[in-house]
Amino acid sequence: IGTFMLGGTIIIEKNAFIHVSTHAEGGTVVIKGDVQGRVGGQMVKGDIYVLGNIKYMLPGFKEIDRVKKEIAGETATFKHYIGDLGERHPKSKGKEIYANLFVRAS
Repeated sequence: IGTFMLGGTIIIEKNAFIHVSTHAEGGTVVIKGDVQGRVGGQMVKGDIYVLGNIKYMLPGFKEIDRVKKEIAGETATFKHYIGDLGERHPKSKGKEIYANLFVRAS
């Protein structure tokens, strides 16, 4: 789902299996259910929102804070991760840009 994505939005109404936004360089993916794993592998830009859980989190993502966001018509608190830290990342105004992964906090 969203492999090599450069822009736009994909909304998954239920669960997803693996390989969400692999190699993505932009765009937004919203998953309203759970994901097995490999979310955002080799992703360098873009956003992923998981309203359920991720069973197997990739080690290349680092939690940086918790944020409140309105997604799919509801407001919730999300754990905010950046990554994939094992990849090269573009810079803007001297600052590295990372992909964002938001997972609903339980």
